[in-house]
Amino acid sequence: AAARDSLGPLGIDTFDCYMLHWPTAWQHQGPLGDVSRLSHEEAAALTFPTDDTGAPLEADVTLAETWREMDALREDGLTETLGICNVSRDQLASLLDRASVPPAIVQVECHPYHHPTELIDFAHAHGIRVIAHSPLSTPGLLEDDALRTIADAHDVSTAQVVLRWALQQGVVPIPSSTNPDNVHANADVFGVVLSEDEMAAIDALHQPDFERP
Repeated sequence: AAARDSLGPLGIDTFDCYMLHWPTAWQHQGPLGDVSRLSHEEAAALTFPTDDTGAPLEADVTLAETWREMDALREDGLTETLGICNVSRDQLASLLDRASVPPAIVQVECHPYHHPTELIDFAHAHGIRVIAHSPLSTPGLLEDDALRTIADAHDVSTAQVVLRWALQQGVVPIPSSTNPDNVHANADVFGVVLSEDEMAAIDALHQPDFERP
């Protein structure tokens, strides 16, 4: 129902890729067709239901079950490919063991402070494209001294360094900005090449216990 409700307003018959936002199932709170008309609070309550303590209200539905329903969308011609978001390496491996059709895309949070190398390498080994969401939005990242040093050496911004770092490891970053100058700068990263030492210096910023504030 959600897929069909999205196709109409977009004016298309088929998605290029239809993606599952989360690997665990959350309790259904009601139709989501008009969620864009709701306030942020109302939309969040429908799409991310929680109990009184703030813990997610989960449903007893496995990822394998959900993926079979996702694949039915592909079989019905509603999408060309499927994708999944916010999975761990083990969750992706388990899905590949059970899925008749693997995801074409895995989208996860990825930036210098949080770099899921095992997941990225595993996905690439299975021909799955990795997309990095939130590549620039971590507090303090764009002011990092190590990134500033590299940016100054190339006469670019720290944001451009982060995006180029992602691209050079085969990850597709999807930054967001409402500033036209930043949008253009974010797209202008193909004339920069980071050295092996610079890539290693950025890799070293990884924080094993990183949690987004």
